[in-house]
Amino acid sequence: MSRLAVRSALIALAASLTLSGCVIGRQPPTVIEQSSVEQRKMDVARLRDAGRISYEEAARRQFAIQRNAYTLTDGEMAFWRASIEYATMVDRRQITPAQYRFQVQQAYVTYVGDRPASG
Repeated sequence: MSRLAVRSALIALAASLTLSGCVIGRQPPTVIEQSSVEQRKMDVARLRDAGRISYEEAARRQFAIQRNAYTLTDGEMAFWRASIEYATMVDRRQITPAQYRFQVQQAYVTYVGDRPASG
């Protein structure tokens, strides 16, 4: 066998072994999972409810999460402005947290048009 034939055979063997390793070889499990947008917003709400951040800060963080994940409509933008305004009112003790939740639900229906999922 000529040197060229041996070299070609070795290259072909190496290529086939490499490719078979890609197909047959076991891939490491993927354990990285990104939180969904809703889960991240709920995490912010938990911080707010635990008193670790203010209502306004929570509303602003949730708005940022939503804005970075989706293209928002004018109605959704109006909803978030209202939500942040109501959150500021809670922090100033002008309304209660229960009133805030009610006002935010009403704003969602008014500006977005659908009833939000409870949570």
